[in-house]
Amino acid sequence: METDPDKLVHQFSEWLTEADSKNTGKVKIVIVLDGINRLEKRAQNLYWLPTAFPPSVRIILSTPSASVETTTPLSSKHNYRKLSLRVI
Repeated sequence: METDPDKLVHQFSEWLTEADSKNTGKVKIVIVLDGINRLEKRAQNLYWLPTAFPPSVRIILSTPSASVETTTPLSSKHNYRKLSLRVI
């Protein structure tokens, strides 16, 4: 497994594409990353996430609502849909 962060970024996209190509279309691949506000500062800008995902891949990212600096790149650079939930 690659340990160089820049090479891992490229490899992550390749893994997603490979997983999608092996998928028979019957299931969705869901990746859940909880607490992205806890990532080191460089990683918080989400440069390592693809701007588009293969058709069968979905990603769910979570962070406290107070982490505005973390969620800003989600809706701008990556054009991800942002959903705010209120705890009841």
